[in-house]
Amino acid sequence: PVRLRIRETRRRLEDPGIEGASLSSTDRARLVASLPPHEQIVALARGLDAANSTDVAWTGDDAARFRDDPSACVRRAVAKLEARMRAALASAVERENNKSMSPAWRERDYLTRVFQRVDKKRHGRVTGDCDVSMFMRVWGVSATRKKTSFQNDVFEENDGLEGLEDAEILHDENEAFVARNEDEQTPVASKNADVSPSKRNATKVSLVPGTNLSAVPLRRARKPDGRFESVALPPVEKSGESSRGDVGVTPNSVAALFCKYGYDKDGFMPYEVFVNALLSTPSRLLGMEKLMDAKERDKHGYEDGDDFTHDGKILYPKCRNGVFPPSEFDPELVRRSKCAPEAELELEHVYGYAGLDNTSNNLFYLNTGEVVYYTAAVGVVLDKDKLEKGARCQRFFFGHDDDIKSLAVHPNREWVATGQLGRFPFICVWDGVTMLQLQKIVHPNGMRGVRALGFSQHDGGDLLAAVNTDNQHTVLVWRWSKGGDDAALERAKNAAAWRFGPEKRVKDRLEFYEKKNEVESRDRREALRGTKGAAT
Repeated sequence: PVRLRIRETRRRLEDPGIEGASLSSTDRARLVASLPPHEQIVALARGLDAANSTDVAWTGDDAARFRDDPSACVRRAVAKLEARMRAALASAVERENNKSMSPAWRERDYLTRVFQRVDKKRHGRVTGDCDVSMFMRVWGVSATRKKTSFQNDVFEENDGLEGLEDAEILHDENEAFVARNEDEQTPVASKNADVSPSKRNATKVSLVPGTNLSAVPLRRARKPDGRFESVALPPVEKSGESSRGDVGVTPNSVAALFCKYGYDKDGFMPYEVFVNALLSTPSRLLGMEKLMDAKERDKHGYEDGDDFTHDGKILYPKCRNGVFPPSEFDPELVRRSKCAPEAELELEHVYGYAGLDNTSNNLFYLNTGEVVYYTAAVGVVLDKDKLEKGARCQRFFFGHDDDIKSLAVHPNREWVATGQLGRFPFICVWDGVTMLQLQKIVHPNGMRGVRALGFSQHDGGDLLAAVNTDNQHTVLVWRWSKGGDDAALERAKNAAAWRFGPEKRVKDRLEFYEKKNEVESRDRREALRGTKGAAT
């Protein structure tokens, strides 16, 4: 029955429907208070004590944003609260050290002392554990709550402990002497144990002539020491975009801290764990954050649905130990990087020639008078006339993703075939004028690379022979264009195996060929094509 009742309470609190919407904040607080302590902490961290009609969550975020990604909002709010706690603690320790004119206190020892003082007031001894109400009192927040609160045993406003600060301390320096002379009529103060501390403060000692002063217990009043009562946090600024997500020490924020650092079934957290974590180095703190495992998904960057505000450890497929975001990383940069840039890089010129280590033919003239060759993974068509004039003189084919090792020209002197290295090497047949890809032929695994290529001459280049670099130097002969040349032209497409920016546009790459001083070169190419058509 108890489990069923708890389950039903959780269901009512989490219900986004009509039943959940009808619950007011008071009703929700009453339901949360009826849960066991460990369930109360989870409910408070999730903000289930606030009505569904609330516009702003306890983290300072919009209610809709909190519902969409509560974990990110909670982590962000807790991180800011911990930063405020460190600042307040550092300020308190600095004040104490300035009073003594020496570094008498460290932040870790000071905060531990405050926790121990509150712990001893609560339990009469140092237990090493604290609940939500004790944690709030440590940071200067009154923990007095109604009986419908999230904790049933909490501090009251007058718990009978405040009077002890002003009580007189009985310092009996001659207790042995008094014990031996108990029968003597020595006028000492009454030692009634039932007298309250405040009444003991008013007790007076009456002396008569001939009294042995050494037998009179000495009494001295102790001044209240408020140094270790609490560590007061600075007030939260409610205005400004930078203050968004700044929260104070509230039951919700404290519950979120308990969820982060751990607690038992009775709702108690070892405060030594919190003190060590709060004052640890930034690298250790990041190690305690949530892990984003992109290695398991085989992804190398952020995707839609990822938490861009994640500041913990990130695992990537090719990263052995993981990485952390930069200390001043702005999540908005990730959202901006998702959009394609307005400008793109354009390759202007390729230097060098990579055909020296290949004994097969790999440098040819096209029917336009231009030279075709390759460098690295780029097919290059060079116009010598423009080179002499100092103008842009190269066009590029980007269909390969590894080094090109072979090149052949079709009998029509316009189409080019290039082969590359790789685990699955492939051949690309492309147009040397438009730089469009006509065909892509992928070789089986183990071929390593295509070392030599050649088109058939007797049938107009319908067949393409390729020599591979495997142990057997396998020769493959392909009918590369099923359906003939017309079918190859219909399949022509822009090759975008790799790119510098958005999808390449053929018009942009060929735009510089439409200048007025290049009309003659264009007319010459069209004339050559017309002569070839008339000959056929």
